[in-house]
Amino acid sequence: MMSQQHHSNDGIDLAYLNYGPKQLYSVRERKRRRDNCETWTNAVDRGSVEENKNRKRKRKKKEISLRRKVEERNAVGVG
Repeated sequence: MMSQQHHSNDGIDLAYLNYGPKQLYSVRERKRRRDNCETWTNAVDRGSVEENKNRKRKRKKKEISLRRKVEERNAVGVG
């Protein structure tokens, strides 16, 4: 990558950076870019980075609880 100081990503749509084609940037690079910018420029409805992190955390919790439910159901089915 080019050496980049922490300036806003030269008018690149952040939503595209994060959700665009995966081969554009490595996961680590996308995460770094996402964490560098305090707010979303073009993706207005997504809110702040902080909100996004909370949303991510919530989704992870939900996934874990879902997985646990499925595992319990499977265990019951076996017994």
